[in-house]
Amino acid sequence: MNARSKSGRRSKAALAGLVVAALAGLAFFALTGRAPFAPPSGGTTEKAERPDRAKAPHGRFEGKVVKVLDGDTIDVLYDGKAVRVRLAGVDCPEKRQAFGNKAKQRAAELLFGETVAVEVETEDRYGRAIGVVALPGGETLNELLVREGFAWWYRQYSKDARLGALEAEARETRRGLWVDPNPKPPWEWRRERRHGSKRD
Repeated sequence: MNARSKSGRRSKAALAGLVVAALAGLAFFALTGRAPFAPPSGGTTEKAERPDRAKAPHGRFEGKVVKVLDGDTIDVLYDGKAVRVRLAGVDCPEKRQAFGNKAKQRAAELLFGETVAVEVETEDRYGRAIGVVALPGGETLNELLVREGFAWWYRQYSKDARLGALEAEARETRRGLWVDPNPKPPWEWRRERRHGSKRD
């Protein structure tokens, strides 16, 4: 057999190998819905599962607060993993806003290391539990932060008139963020940031 014939047979064998690999890849994709060798989450989905976080349970659960990310977002230990909880009906100032760090500090003072009860209302697109957090004494963190002037009533997502009354009381007595006669709501601050505004 001459060199040309050997080369031709090797090329055909290589081509056949590529065809087999491609068919195997298509079969894998059909069975799993993802490309071969790709990580299961793809790394781009907002709601991708995290090995260190638990899925938000339905209804009520209890657990120890293991992290305070900001005034309205905490991690609560459940079934050996952290559940990220976003407070329902309230919106704290962002960390770079006035009173943003103070809101986080106040939440940490009240909660860090404590066992709390969380009443889950829903789950957001990031996989966070949206709920009401009961403090050890029975009051809810949601209401306390609004009453002390560390959070706004998040009117767009809440019909809770109690939160509205607490905000009006804090505003009238100029507690917390209400020492500023015209504070910027965090949802407006975030919207301006998204649109590239340099103003706070």
